[in-house]
Amino acid sequence: MKSSTVSEGVRVTLTCKITCTDLTGSQTFIWDKNGQSLFYTAQKYQNHNYLQFKASSGDAGSYSCAVKGHENLLSPAVTLYPPKSILLSVRPSGEIAEGSSVTLTCSSDANPPVQNYTWYKNNRAVSSETGGPVDSYTIKNITLQDAGEYTC
Repeated sequence: MKSSTVSEGVRVTLTCKITCTDLTGSQTFIWDKNGQSLFYTAQKYQNHNYLQFKASSGDAGSYSCAVKGHENLLSPAVTLYPPKSILLSVRPSGEIAEGSSVTLTCSSDANPPVQNYTWYKNNRAVSSETGGPVDSYTIKNITLQDAGEYTC
């Protein structure tokens, strides 16, 4: 499994698989998050063990697993990056007059940084008229038809 960005509220499943043929019977798996032991579990399904949870921002970190008694053989770490807060700013701020232009800018403190934002007007995806950066959306020559709730 590769490191990945996970949206909050999404169910995450991490899989730990034994590849050593010398181990037989039920094994106790140890899950680590950022070098700290999470918990022990004795469940084993055909040499696999699963860690499942609903992602929240507190779940960001590097996860690895090992078989009890072989803690020095940790699996390669998988890093989860739940997105953090998103801020939408409007330029110019205040009242927008018909015929003027406005630029909406989206930013987030997610790690790794967000590479691409999707813009929505009234919950429908829209594309920028200017073809500008993906973190901003510019509306030129505003009319009443441009009124609505914009999100990113």
